[in-house]
Amino acid sequence: MSLNPAEVARTVQELRAARQFCPLSDDTIGTALGWTPQQLQEALDIKADPADVWRLRDFLVQAISDLGGTPAPFTVLTDDKRRAAQGWFGQWTVPPTPR
Repeated sequence: MSLNPAEVARTVQELRAARQFCPLSDDTIGTALGWTPQQLQEALDIKADPADVWRLRDFLVQAISDLGGTPAPFTVLTDDKRRAAQGWFGQWTVPPTPR
């Protein structure tokens, strides 16, 4: 699964919007995912392993929901594309939302 430049730009915007809407700190998100601040930034910029980008997307959606919000839909990394992505990039797990 390869994204064209327009899809990359839209996904970066959507990830950053979800990150802004998620009430957890960068440190909390990084710790939950087992990432350094640089790894979190790389995933937000889509300069990381694609599975990590998906994992961040899923973590943010889960955290926003778990903490009482309604996450905005993603237009490129959609739920129906997850199965294909897992075929390409392998399975990933999303840790529970820190409380």
